[in-house]
Amino acid sequence: MEACGKNCSEVNKRAIDAGLAKRKKAKTEEAFIDAEVKAAKASSRLERGDGVLYQVYTPRGFGMKKRCFCALTRGLPEGEKMSPTYCKCGETFARTYWQSVLGRQVEVKLLESGLTGSDVCRFEIRL
Repeated sequence: MEACGKNCSEVNKRAIDAGLAKRKKAKTEEAFIDAEVKAAKASSRLERGDGVLYQVYTPRGFGMKKRCFCALTRGLPEGEKMSPTYCKCGETFARTYWQSVLGRQVEVKLLESGLTGSDVCRFEIRL
């Protein structure tokens, strides 16, 4: 699933490039993160913790029934669950995004998943 996440990062390179462009405009990493926290959307938001960030995705925030942004999971019937192994793809995408944007290593860990029954996908990003 990590290979899937790397592929997803390539396919969605525009999202990473957009993050890089925003980071370059910000005077500091803190200013960039503050701006990202303030730019919360119905489908995605960034929360700040003590030494960590939380990337929270709410795919249903788009007004659709999907529980994951991944095309591999869109046909999952309501009430059905999938292994969190599939979320290794999302972990890899989030790690690739944040490492690219911040220019350094980060650790990413899945905390909640729409595929396993949560209403959100929540990733912890250790800076």
